[in-house]
Formats: sequence, structure tokens, C-alpha cells
Amino acid sequence: HTYNRSRHSQAPYFCLYYHVTQPGIRAPSERKRAKTDPRSNRIRQAQTKSHEEKLQSREQNDMAFEDELSHLPPKTIAPAVQLTQATRQFIVVSWPQVTRNSCNEELVNGGDVEYRLMVRGGFVDYREGMEVLVQLERNGVIVPIEYCPPKRATIVKKHSSFPFDVKYENSSHCNDTDDKKSSIEQQVKRRRITPFQLDWNADKGRTQYTFEVTPLHILEQDPSIIVSANFVLYTIGTEVPLTEPSHISTVRTFSTVAGDD
Repeated sequence: HTYNRSRHSQAPYFCLYYHVTQPGIRAPSERKRAKTDPRSNRIRQAQTKSHEEKLQSREQNDMAFEDELSHLPPKTIAPAVQLTQATRQFIVVSWPQVTRNSCNEELVNGGDVEYRLMVRGGFVDYREGMEVLVQLERNGVIVPIEYCPPKRATIVKKHSSFPFDVKYENSSHCNDTDDKKSSIEQQVKRRRITPFQLDWNADKGRTQYTFEVTPLHILEQDPSIIVSANFVLYTIGTEVPLTEPSHISTVRTFSTVAGDD
């Protein structure tokens, strides 16, 4: 027969297969052994126990904190601000003196209570381009916000006698304009407008406070102008601990009066 030299002269070869895994990732066989490895089981049980202990400790701390809060007396509510006097330029407010703290203990001579009055409002120098909120007015009366919320708008023109032309963000509004499709309303009275963003100003007082609502030079330009402001009160020194503030009082709104003082 014919001898095939090329066939038998080839050197034998071997194929080696390596199972390469990423660091930290076990091969299937290693994972299988780890399930039955007592040492791995102990480590896993210790980790589970440590996690459960941390959760239990956190829950105990939360419960202890809630228990401490439950033993504290409820906070007091600051007395409501009352209107004492209103003029064209000023609003004078007062409030009754707090006589007892949150523990229902009587405060001798009023105690060391600090009254903090927060005021928001007063005369605002509106300018063209300012964002404002416009309230609806029907028959000379401002419609309560629960029936028609104020509409966001931008002042596009300021007249010399204080009315404003405003442009609403969209044409839909619950007002009584002649052109329902127009987004611009002309001759909007100042009393219908409030700033879109208005911060509270904190002031310290005893039991009375006088707030200048309208500057005098504004009154000289328009003696009939009426401006309002919001008042809120809270106290320091009536709670436990003493540095904790009380609940705020109800918001009260007062306005200046037109005409002579």
C-alpha cells in the first residue's frame, strides 16, 4: 500500500482549556463548594446577624427617642395678633400676655418670654416686569381665594395714578374682562395685586408693635391708597426646652384706612 508520509509526519497537538473568571467572582464549581463549606456558612450567618443587630439597635434608638417625646408636654399656641389702631400710614397691633408655659405652670410677671412677630406685606414699589398675583374683583369686592385663586401675571405698564396693566401667563382666568381671549388686563387696581414672592420679616416686641405700612411720600401722591399686611406671632421661653419655639398663631390680615388720620 501507499505510505502517506504527510499524514503521519505531523506532530501531535494538545488543546488546553482555561476557565478564566473575573476577580471576586467564583467559578461555578467554587460556588458549589462554597455552599457546603462550613466556614463560608459561618461567615454568611455572622454577616446576617450583624445586619439584624444594626437594624434592631436603630429601632431601639427610634423607640427611645419617641418615648422621650411622648413625655414632653404639648406645645403651646401663641396668642393671636389683634388690631389696636389703623391709620393711613401705620398699623398698630398687640397681643395678650402669655401667663402659662407648656407645663401649665404660671409665669410670674410674664416670665422670661420673648415674643417674635412676623410681618409680611405693606407697601411694595411695583415696577414693570415684576411677577405678581392678581385677585378677582366683582362689584368693588375682592373675591375670596377659595372661590377664585389669584392668577400669576407680569406688570407690563405702570400708570401715574397707580393702576397697572398686567399680562397673565395664559388667557384663562376667572375675571370679568370684556375680552376673554386676551391675556392682558388694563387698569388693575393696586389692592388686587400682591407680590408673587413675599418674605416674612421677623421683629421682636413685647405686647405691642407699630408697623409702617405705607411710606409718607406715597401717601402724598395718592391719599386714598389702602395697603394691607399679614401678622403672625410665636413665643420663645414657653416650651420644653426653653429654646424651642411655640406653635405660631393664626395669620391675621389688617389694612390701613383711607382719608385723614
